[in-house]
Amino acid sequence: MKWAVLGIGMCVIVIAGVAGVVWNRVVSGDALPPDGTPTRSVTAIQTALPVRKDFQLLQWWLGTVESKRTVRAIAMEEARVLSVEVPDQTEVDEGTVLFTLGGPRLGGRLKAAHEEVSSLRRRVALAEHQVERKQTLAKEKIVGQGERFAAEVELATVRPQLEAAQVAVQRLQDATRLVAPLRGVFTKRRVSVGQDVQKGEALAEVVDRKHVRIVATLFPRASVPLQGHDVTIKILPGAATRGVVARVLPQRTVVGATVVWIEGAQLDGRLLPGQRVAGEIEVATHKASLAVPAGALVFDQQEHAYVFVRRRAGYEKCRVQLGLSAGTYAEIASGIQAADQVVVQGAHELYYQDFKHVYKVAD
Repeated sequence: MKWAVLGIGMCVIVIAGVAGVVWNRVVSGDALPPDGTPTRSVTAIQTALPVRKDFQLLQWWLGTVESKRTVRAIAMEEARVLSVEVPDQTEVDEGTVLFTLGGPRLGGRLKAAHEEVSSLRRRVALAEHQVERKQTLAKEKIVGQGERFAAEVELATVRPQLEAAQVAVQRLQDATRLVAPLRGVFTKRRVSVGQDVQKGEALAEVVDRKHVRIVATLFPRASVPLQGHDVTIKILPGAATRGVVARVLPQRTVVGATVVWIEGAQLDGRLLPGQRVAGEIEVATHKASLAVPAGALVFDQQEHAYVFVRRRAGYEKCRVQLGLSAGTYAEIASGIQAADQVVVQGAHELYYQDFKHVYKVAD
């Protein structure tokens, strides 16, 4: 009896052990089929319909604000700087005197021009008197018409000379005072009091701060159009304004960057010349495009993109053409339909595992 009880206990222990092993394999996905050979692990697959999303292609840029109207204050004659009438970086009105010029050379020329005008005035007065006199004498038959005509020719010759001399005096007088040609900021002064300057030399600049543009550099994708596209300009953290690409310049920078002009009414008065800004150009916008999560995509060695679509007979690997990306979603330009059930979880297992595996669609 004792040996019988011991034998029954041993049988119970063996049966329990075998049941535990079988249960462990079932739980881990290695359940044994009737023939005793283990199967591969079961992979959970989840599918979903593609979604509709908006996508944008944005091009980052860096730039500097410049005035669209910058005028240089240029010396009209060779002269000496006698005074600088306004401080640097001062807002000036149109017509404000910026510099007074003079010196021996300009002063000497101005004196000679005044003397020339005085001399010509005397000659004109004399010629006018002679014309009146000759006309009177010609009527009285005292002198001939030839003398009257000669007096009139002399007057007609001297009068233009006087007018030209008066213009020359005015030009020299204007050269003694350089005025602001527009309302703006007096800046970039290149000369000081007592310095001699040459005719045509730039002494300073007046910058119109009310009308500005951004000179931006960027490295766009090949064949991407830029002109006319909307632009977001980052002014401060959390603050932005809008503009448009007004022109794409033909020349490149030394490092091969593309240069564009960004303009817009919202820039005027908000940005200052010399200010550094950055932002994005909205190169392309795709509305309500088909999209799938990035995790649904698999790629082959040639970087071709694929997704798996659930069919009645199983899962079909479909090559897709990708568009833009937004966050964790990728735009699908072609390859699948809106009604396709796309594998969104388990795509990599489907791609890399042996297709003899058992795939289970999640409830």
